[in-house]
Amino acid sequence: MGPLSVNDKEHSADEVGDEALMLSAFAPTWVATKRSDGIQSAIKEGADIILLDDGFQDPSVYKDLSILTVNAKKGFGNNRCIPAGPLREKLSSGLERADVLISIGTETSQKTFKSIYESYINMPLGIANLEVLNTGLSLENMKVLAFAGIAHPENFFDTLRAQGAEIVDYQALADHQKLSSKIMKRLIVGARAENAQLITTEKDYVRLPKEFRGEVMTLPVRIKLNENLSWEKIFKPILCCQGK
Repeated sequence: MGPLSVNDKEHSADEVGDEALMLSAFAPTWVATKRSDGIQSAIKEGADIILLDDGFQDPSVYKDLSILTVNAKKGFGNNRCIPAGPLREKLSSGLERADVLISIGTETSQKTFKSIYESYINMPLGIANLEVLNTGLSLENMKVLAFAGIAHPENFFDTLRAQGAEIVDYQALADHQKLSSKIMKRLIVGARAENAQLITTEKDYVRLPKEFRGEVMTLPVRIKLNENLSWEKIFKPILCCQGK
């Protein structure tokens, strides 16, 4: 594929992927079978800094900065590599190549993560949590039927509960699962039977067939870094090199 400059008004998730489509609403985004081709296209269009999604294990591209993120609650699992565990490479070698580690989770899970892995971490550690954006609409006591096709859908459901929503039912779909008309009609029937609002993640929303989007609301969230390590500090070495 590509290299292709993603346009969220023209392309679909089937064409470019749900994550690329979602990201294109915030910044110029390219998809390409070879990352190097996408990088060259971005540079030709004037890009000074390029963020690679899931590029840590791609040795064909030199990186000025490698950022790892980890779910603080799950940590690094059983510290074993696929298929025995969740890791793509040995934890020690991965951490050795990383410049920054960001753990995402609640205060309780952060404490647990730090107590287990502190001795492994020899780089700046950013503490972050998912923050729900204020849309002006309260979820307190709202009856919802929630569905999500992401890596850890339980995080989405937990966030809804933390916002005070009453989850009458939930559907954990496969990551990136195609949201067919059959699936959506079933979810709509279920929601109406419970007099509930259908709700999903922003990533799932871009996969929805357009005729069903009016039936579904999203829960917009963003990663918020705590004061111990800011985005400005993380990117300062690169920005300095770019003369920014």
